[in-house]
Amino acid sequence: MHHETAPTNTLRVLDMVAARKLWHQRTCAGYRIVAQPSTSVLTVLLDDAQHTILHNEMTLLLTLSDGEPAALALHLSNPQVVIQGTIAHDSWPPAILMHLGKIGVVPHQLLPIVSTYTKQQHRRVYDDAGTHCATLTLEHGSIDAPHTGSEVSLIHICATPAAHTRLSIDLASVIHQTIACTPATDSATIMRSAASALREHPRPWIEQLSTFIVQYAASGRDADEALLIPMAAGDTPADRRLVAATIVQLNGHPADADPFWLTFDEQQRAIVRSLVQSTTAPTISLPLQRIDTRSWSFAEVLRAKLRGQYRRVLQREYAVAKGYHAEDIHRIRVSLRKLNSLLECGLSVYESEEIAQYRRGFRRMARFLGDVRDADAFAEHVKRILGTNTVPHEIRTALQRLRQKAMRELEALIEADKHQQFLVDFAHFVCTLPPNGTSEPTVTQYLAHRVTQMIAALVAPMGTPANKLDTETLHDVRIQAKKLRYTIEAFPEVLLPAAQPLVTILEKLQIRLGIIQDAATAHRILIDTHLTSHTQAKTVLSTLRAEANYQRTQLGALWNACLAIDTTAIVRDLVEPNHTEGTSL
Repeated sequence: MHHETAPTNTLRVLDMVAARKLWHQRTCAGYRIVAQPSTSVLTVLLDDAQHTILHNEMTLLLTLSDGEPAALALHLSNPQVVIQGTIAHDSWPPAILMHLGKIGVVPHQLLPIVSTYTKQQHRRVYDDAGTHCATLTLEHGSIDAPHTGSEVSLIHICATPAAHTRLSIDLASVIHQTIACTPATDSATIMRSAASALREHPRPWIEQLSTFIVQYAASGRDADEALLIPMAAGDTPADRRLVAATIVQLNGHPADADPFWLTFDEQQRAIVRSLVQSTTAPTISLPLQRIDTRSWSFAEVLRAKLRGQYRRVLQREYAVAKGYHAEDIHRIRVSLRKLNSLLECGLSVYESEEIAQYRRGFRRMARFLGDVRDADAFAEHVKRILGTNTVPHEIRTALQRLRQKAMRELEALIEADKHQQFLVDFAHFVCTLPPNGTSEPTVTQYLAHRVTQMIAALVAPMGTPANKLDTETLHDVRIQAKKLRYTIEAFPEVLLPAAQPLVTILEKLQIRLGIIQDAATAHRILIDTHLTSHTQAKTVLSTLRAEANYQRTQLGALWNACLAIDTTAIVRDLVEPNHTEGTSL
């Protein structure tokens, strides 16, 4: 990073055919010219929608060259100085951040206003004495901006530090006499002119939204973040929802399975369709500084996580309604469990009664789905244990009656107007920005407390050996293990890799406890289907009980592993940044 006060001499070429003649010549009025490798360069003028930077007489340029790190240059008019630096690991030069902060601009608000895509041809210039005295750069390409497009052809003359101060002026005069060109300001000023014209003729609102969409797609951010991160000064939550919904569809998700889409009226849906059709994928990824999700408020991040998980529920409910296949039933049940686990996190963050209402609605869905899933799972156990490709007729008939009854109830639930309104109401909740006053706690603060609390609840029954606990208590342990695992997996950017060993333990625990629960579920199904005296059904139940008893004998090692969990090691990184050592007096 350095400050540069002496601008290079720049000529604007009027005739590219004439300009090429110069590069074919080995000499130019006493100067010898030697070719150097060419490079492709993308220069972007960054600004926000209110042109805050331009109003403060600044210009911020991002330059991406072949094989070079991304370079930033902030041009200040008063005092006239250029602050330069490179972007490393998504971190901007501190000096540039300081100046932007003074005018209230942060990197994630910046959008590309004007771009030049150019090919640069480099030449080294030697004088009569054979001394390298200057570097010439021929730059040819196009300026790209909304409502603005033109070619740009420039010759940059940069004298070497050891050359005489008048060298660049003399060389410019020689080149001006050789080819058709005219003195011009540097490329930053040309781009500033294009941006100024854009300010005088503001882009249509729909075009601004399209620009935002391209920017978010190029930055690699998740669509749900568009609702949380201000796109530019003056945008509205309604604008952000339209941008987010468009990005979701551009990423291949169906519109009907998107929470944003459920909240839109027909006019808003028409806008999204138009944006999807008119927006093309970006060709570059601008290295703009990302938001640190570890420091966001938990209320904001939780809604983003809820939107993502709710999107999976909607998509899988659509798949279930089409065919009620066993795999689709299983997938939506897992998605509902994960969604309810996230909602439980919201009990202490949002209005608890509202969250409780949503949890009841999704548990109702899970109950109907569970009845269908239990019948499917038992049928798979029958085929596995009896060693047949099909379920015996009497068992199959009884299971079909059970499944069909559950399916009718599930189908009635899905098609009910009350259920559809429930889905829309929840969509409005997850697509609404948290109210003011919910900025605390941060993600790390909340998760440090939540994970500690959940581990304590998991290990509480484990003071008793597993073989002495009843099936219901073991089932409760399994539920706690699922909730803890789903919470960790929902926030991987915060809790992993520190919690990865714990996830491995929880996965093994779920499998063993699941086998024990399968035996209890099978017994209930035989009672419901009146098969308790059926010979083959009794064989299946006996085998499942034997497998469950074996799993009980294997739980001791997992009990010990859970009791040995070092909670402090998992949450240490979440609390240490805010910890200050005491000082002795």
